[in-house]
Amino acid sequence: MLPNWCQEINKGTTIGELHKWIVTVKDRQRKFLTHFSDFQNDYSKLDDAEKYIDEALTTYIKNSLKSHKSGEVSAEGAKRVASFIGLASLALKSYHCPKPLNHHVKLFHTALHWTMDETLSKTQLGQAFLVDLFARCGPDDYRNNLAADLKEFIKDGAFREEDKETNHRMLLVPLIHVLGNSSNELVSHEEIFPSTKKNETSRNWKAWFRKLIPFITIDPELPAMLVEILSDEELNDFLQFGETFTEFHNRIPLRHILRVVSTKADVSKFIELLSKCIRKRQEYNIPMGPLNDKGGSRDLVLKILPQISFTNTGSVMEASIELLSFAGHDLEDNPVSTEEWENLKTVLDKIARTLGGFKLEKSENGFDAFSSKERKVQC
Repeated sequence: MLPNWCQEINKGTTIGELHKWIVTVKDRQRKFLTHFSDFQNDYSKLDDAEKYIDEALTTYIKNSLKSHKSGEVSAEGAKRVASFIGLASLALKSYHCPKPLNHHVKLFHTALHWTMDETLSKTQLGQAFLVDLFARCGPDDYRNNLAADLKEFIKDGAFREEDKETNHRMLLVPLIHVLGNSSNELVSHEEIFPSTKKNETSRNWKAWFRKLIPFITIDPELPAMLVEILSDEELNDFLQFGETFTEFHNRIPLRHILRVVSTKADVSKFIELLSKCIRKRQEYNIPMGPLNDKGGSRDLVLKILPQISFTNTGSVMEASIELLSFAGHDLEDNPVSTEEWENLKTVLDKIARTLGGFKLEKSENGFDAFSSKERKVQC
């Protein structure tokens, strides 16, 4: 007998255990039909038996989804998310095509919205949520399999068509990142928006940024991806740094913005805005790097970057990105070593050779951004 999905989820049965249970029932039913109907040598009848099993599974998934969506699963965020992941994974598996997912695309779309957009908006995302989610999904290897299934779910043509106006599938991306291990490659923006051209922008990017920003607490890979999936027009809008965008910039390190801009075919289109964006980040005291430490080389980076006259010279952009790796040091507690100083000087020399006009010197308190003997580079 197939398990009562929602009851088992509430009892604490893992997704891995539920899937194993369902596969066992399917295999047992298949053996039963082939044995008692003498199908062994009649492949058409065997095919009919497997179709019957698939139809039963499709009906089971539909009923489980309806129960999930009606709130029969506990209101705990991790339980509801695990429940949806398990059903989405199950809907990709069958003996035949079309997959169960194709029969219930609209129902899955509604369930995804209810699970991720509404349930998680009331859930505190953090380490406790991850621990709970991992425990409900199963061991590491099985979680990795679930991540791979979610990638397939996102790429499914029928689901993408149903979701093209709302982009709810984006909310699955952080889950793919946290469930998968190093053997499971991260999701690329082409897999999320395969039909979106780089020079087009018909999406409400601010709306889905606001939905995804909270997931940064559990998915460190998300900030880089958020900038990468912006079209040129959207990136231009993002760099404008309106006051309402402060929440975005607060959660996205500058190095990701620099890296994306440096890959553009026409970097010059973004130069003026990029320079203003950096100064705005200073004005709002937004960290240049991933850490919030004050003092030391972080302050040095804060002094240098806004004064670099950005050009479309690749070496300057690359060096600026490298420079940010020094933003995590706190010289007050951890003085710069000779090796660190040499590494930093190498990076700055790349900029100096191109732009000229400034030079760093070591001082008793660490090092000063500009020598008094040299003029500062003007923006």
